[in-house]
Amino acid sequence: MSLEIHELIEFNNFNSKNENLYLIQREAPTPEEKSIIEDIPYMQGVLDFSMLLGERIFTNREITYTFQAFNYGYDKRKWLEQDIKRKLMMHDRSILRDTHDYGYYWLGKCQSVEVEDAHETSSLIATIIFNVYPFMFTENQWFDDVWDAFNFERDVANFTKYEVTGKKNIMLYNTGSVSVSPQVITTSSMKVTIDGEVHDYKSGTTDNLLLRLKPGMNNLTIQGNGIISFHFRHEVMG
Repeated sequence: MSLEIHELIEFNNFNSKNENLYLIQREAPTPEEKSIIEDIPYMQGVLDFSMLLGERIFTNREITYTFQAFNYGYDKRKWLEQDIKRKLMMHDRSILRDTHDYGYYWLGKCQSVEVEDAHETSSLIATIIFNVYPFMFTENQWFDDVWDAFNFERDVANFTKYEVTGKKNIMLYNTGSVSVSPQVITTSSMKVTIDGEVHDYKSGTTDNLLLRLKPGMNNLTIQGNGIISFHFRHEVMG
């Protein structure tokens, strides 16, 4: 009688449980910082400009999974090796879901697949490395009102859709680890002021990378007449 598989990953049409792969090990070290250091002659120490924008900036990171398939004959092991490589290595950057991080997903691509054939035990060991964005994303946009994925320890229930008549002060809470740029949807032309900066929006959907919601509470002033909503996903250091 085989043990039930509880831990799995999904990437495009690859599902480790469907391949009868048991997760043996998972390694997800933190990403490296993009350090901007200036070493000036005749000056003590160095100048560190890494947080010039107010946040630490990171490179992509690697997540390594080690899976094992048991009680497979030689021909079946060879077929499984080809199947794993074909399903993982032929895709560009895509969503990676891991049951270890329920309610979140990673964004990246498979960097390598290394397979070890254990003939003595009729098993196959696959080491799979993904190169992913430094932060993981929430599955649901904020606020989709999906309570099944709501984390009562970390999340904050926050309205992100408002009706404005003239002028309205609102608060948007970002529970993530880093600033994010929301998608703004308006029914008419509006002005959004945050941290003294004014952003103009026409009717419709706008992606404005200059509007940033910092981690924590953000105070915004909306001017105009109509309905405005903000769609964004939190980015979390996992």
